[in-house]
Amino acid sequence: MDEKKALLVVSFGTSHHDTREKTIDQIEAYLAGAFPDRRVYRAWTSGMIIRKLRQEGVEIDTVPAALERMLADGVTDVVVQPTHLLNGVENDAMIREAEAVRGRFQSLRIGAPLLTSHEDLEQMARILTEMFPQLLEEEAVLFMGHGTEHYANAVYAALDYRFKDMGRDRFYMATVEGYPTLENALRQMQARKGLKRVYLVPFMIVAGDHAKNDMAGDEPDSWKNVVAQAGYEPRCICRGMGEVEEVWKLLADHAREAEARQDVPLRGKLTGVGVGPGDPELLTLKALRRIQSCDLLILPDSDRGSCVAYQIVEKAWAGVGGKPAISVSMPMTHDKARMAESHQAAAAAVERQLDSGKNVVFLTLGDPTVYSTYLYVHKRVLADGYEAEIVPGVPSFCAAAARLGQSLGEGAEMIHIVPSSHGVERGLDLPGVKILMKAGSKMGRVKELLLERDMEVSMVENCGMDTERCFRSAAEIPEDAGYFSLLIAREKGENR
Repeated sequence: MDEKKALLVVSFGTSHHDTREKTIDQIEAYLAGAFPDRRVYRAWTSGMIIRKLRQEGVEIDTVPAALERMLADGVTDVVVQPTHLLNGVENDAMIREAEAVRGRFQSLRIGAPLLTSHEDLEQMARILTEMFPQLLEEEAVLFMGHGTEHYANAVYAALDYRFKDMGRDRFYMATVEGYPTLENALRQMQARKGLKRVYLVPFMIVAGDHAKNDMAGDEPDSWKNVVAQAGYEPRCICRGMGEVEEVWKLLADHAREAEARQDVPLRGKLTGVGVGPGDPELLTLKALRRIQSCDLLILPDSDRGSCVAYQIVEKAWAGVGGKPAISVSMPMTHDKARMAESHQAAAAAVERQLDSGKNVVFLTLGDPTVYSTYLYVHKRVLADGYEAEIVPGVPSFCAAAARLGQSLGEGAEMIHIVPSSHGVERGLDLPGVKILMKAGSKMGRVKELLLERDMEVSMVENCGMDTERCFRSAAEIPEDAGYFSLLIAREKGENR
């Protein structure tokens, strides 16, 4: 056995120990024999069942927990094989959870559920009908599927059609929560003369609650009693599909197909996340989720101790300290050649991480689309064929206006955003509200212009931070105000 290779068998799960031993345990044992060079791990997708068993002292891993366990055990090559019947909700969630950590393994391949291809349907129809080789003319077989609102529910109707297409028209498929229903199946049975006895069989991996209660239970609405009320003799066979060796073989075939596929590592994704102006409570839920789920943080021009954007996140989520982080150089300069060189180097550093499969978050103050150095990296990464997205943050001028209790614009009033380091005079000539951003180093000249024009002016320095200061007139503004200073200016008498 190669200790670095593993097979993760993913099941929905069951709280019934008797059926688990006959189904999930047997499937895992068979797959262990089919893949002797791989260590076999277990994961279940039902959180409710996992929690219930934990109360009984039984620990079962979720998919993320099992993958983390593999990483801790030194596994580098993983095949994930679900025992799910369909490509439904549970399987979709499993794929998302596995893909989230793909970049941390050298190879991760995912096998298909039991019923994925036309060939799978043909094989399953054959397996199900061969379970009853001596069926009498007066007998029928009704399989109970779970059913789902997911589009994959169509598989049940496809199987029912397969039975009829094979000439096995006394085999029926119905579901508890989807289509076809029990009523659909009974109508078909009643259209056929001479049926007296109906075998009820769970079409589920395990014969758990649905089989024991919904199918074979004593409640008036159990399938057993509904079938009896329809005039047939019901006979319940509480045997899960996980007890059928042909099903084990089909799962092994799917796992082999996955193992044989060339594993093309997925590139990671770059996300520029705006953390807002300073107040950690203004960090959006989406921003926090992206930060929590990423593999690596990118900090512009600073380490954790000096990066303002990082410190904002740290106040909102203490767990950010456990995230790996690297810094890229983004110098503040008017030298275009130097800027282009640094932006290209930063993009290259990000792309190296993306090539390794890591999902990367680039932290930026305020909003990434407003005078942010992040956009220079974003555009280069997109141009190089990588995936990138932007998660907006609360812009500093919106937070400052809220802090001052002012309107930024009313009615037909125009709003102009002016970078204070470029063309302040021209910006102040524009009609409406002028937002002067990052005026720190030019504050003396900016203040002089505002006083000359006798405008209504408010300023917030370090909005949302512990060092925040507010000023309500141009005369109050200190000429040594910091870099993160934002002014709101309008002609006197305009709407506020």
